[in-house]
Amino acid sequence: MTEFLTKAQCAEILGVPVRTIGFLIRTNQIEFHRINSKVVRIRKEALDAFIQNSKSHKRTPKGN
Repeated sequence: MTEFLTKAQCAEILGVPVRTIGFLIRTNQIEFHRINSKVVRIRKEALDAFIQNSKSHKRTPKGN
């Protein structure tokens, strides 16, 4: 069965503020499902894929 997470749950897993999850959704950086005009859910698999993708695209500091 597919597990769906709230923005708060995703934020807790990633260790970021909930507004960061909102930013990721607005900029289409993470796959999500809109339940209604105010409610979204993120599949656990989509969050895992985002984490994997983020690890492989680590940014290097400027000037190095």
